[in-house]
Amino acid sequence: MRIYLLLQIVCCVALTTYGQDEEYVTNSKGENVVLYSDGTWGYRKDFNFTKVKPTLLTKPSFTGNTLDSGKAVSSVKLKKVFEESSSDYKPDAWLKRNDLQLNSYIYSMSKMNYQHVPHKIPTKYEGSIITQRFVDSNYNYVVYEGKRNSGRYLVILNKALDSVVAALDFYYYQKAPVSRKYGYEGYNFTSQGIAWLSCINDTLYVSTHHRTYSDSSEGKNGYITCLDLKTNKVVWRSQPLISNASSFALYGDYIFSGYGFTEEDDYIYCLNRYTGQVVLKHKLKKGPDYIILKDDQLYVRTYDKNYVFDIIDSD
Repeated sequence: MRIYLLLQIVCCVALTTYGQDEEYVTNSKGENVVLYSDGTWGYRKDFNFTKVKPTLLTKPSFTGNTLDSGKAVSSVKLKKVFEESSSDYKPDAWLKRNDLQLNSYIYSMSKMNYQHVPHKIPTKYEGSIITQRFVDSNYNYVVYEGKRNSGRYLVILNKALDSVVAALDFYYYQKAPVSRKYGYEGYNFTSQGIAWLSCINDTLYVSTHHRTYSDSSEGKNGYITCLDLKTNKVVWRSQPLISNASSFALYGDYIFSGYGFTEEDDYIYCLNRYTGQVVLKHKLKKGPDYIILKDDQLYVRTYDKNYVFDIIDSD
């Protein structure tokens, strides 16, 4: 049953490090197996991705790092076609009434809903509690808190929840370099965690931010970062104050995000998803909370208004 690595193992999907006693891999037949440190292997019984150690991502730019060259995209504009007060509908009712899907699940002590976590997914990873799970047609994306009340770890699993595609540690994304401190060591309110993400092939788009005044981190808050999952390297990183909404939306060559806060400017932004550069800045009265795409329209929920916008190619 056991043969050597050079004869049989063709693809490592667990992203572990050398020197471990066990490593999860896939053999040439597509079977999920355990590779042992002596080069032998055995069939895997109970998959437990907590054995997989995360890759620590390098320190990102907090001033932005967009690309000057890349695929050119047409300019766009938004045309408001509907507006109403949001006070009549709580977020869940708004989503249901408009048949909108977030494809995300939030877990917390206040909700007491950890029993709804799929049984194949541990509620803890690297000593941190699960906070959120995203699902698309290919993968499950599981976010774990870290030590600073924000999303630090991201584990990407296949649809069957029995192989790890990537395990990433966003430690250096959590705290912007600032010259002064706030609160308890400055972290309790300004720790920037994973808020939303979307993936196309091997390209991951992820929003990180904190939920207080941008001045608390000297304006270094609210980013979308584009990562290449084949290398775990940053392709581009948006300028700051681009994204602190609960979600963003991918639409063809574009990313629609939103930023706003009390006494700060409130906008919907449209980014070129290949370069991270801003191609549209649309003013709102209040900061957007949800931005969701449906039938080529953008549904936007703010503190006091619900909107629907048509997306128009302005070329």
